[in-house]
Amino acid sequence: MIEWWNVNWPTAVEWITVALGVIYVVLAIKEKRAAWPVGIVGSGMGFFLFMDARLYSEAGLHVVYVLQGFFGWWSWRKPAGDDTPLPIHTWSYKAHGAAVLVAAVMALLLGLFFYKGTDAANPFLDATTTAGALVATILTARKVLGNWIWWIVIDALTIYMYARNGLHAYAGLMGLYTVMAFGGYLEWKKTWKAQQLA
Repeated sequence: MIEWWNVNWPTAVEWITVALGVIYVVLAIKEKRAAWPVGIVGSGMGFFLFMDARLYSEAGLHVVYVLQGFFGWWSWRKPAGDDTPLPIHTWSYKAHGAAVLVAAVMALLLGLFFYKGTDAANPFLDATTTAGALVATILTARKVLGNWIWWIVIDALTIYMYARNGLHAYAGLMGLYTVMAFGGYLEWKKTWKAQQLA
């Protein structure tokens, strides 16, 4: 029998949040509104994990994920009796370029803040993945097809950062997320093309 006081709580929280993260992405790929409450719970738990690992931008990002989770859940709502999924849409290259610029400025400012004012581990990489993830989450909530490309890039960068900081389960999760984001892109693109023909 496992005694609760002998459990390595940061590791247990990490594995629980990993499981919730996988469930969230699977539900998001399938365009299920239930993705958002699962993401809210996982992100709330992730906040404490990242504070413990001194990845402060990531911890702050998880607070924002909780708030964006409520926005996503609200955005994906449908009128009673309507079972058709909300439409997927695309952004122009110009719109994505503007979003990249906003994310880059946000990453620079956040990175400088955490570099100069805290003992943050990897402040600039942490800030870069955080800024990109903020944009990507908004794109996901708005059902923009390109959100999956953002996630592929962010998740790939995050693998290194998490592994370097001893968050090996999360590094593995980011590897899985990278593959799942590629699958999400293909799935949503197929749905988007079908919508264009309808």
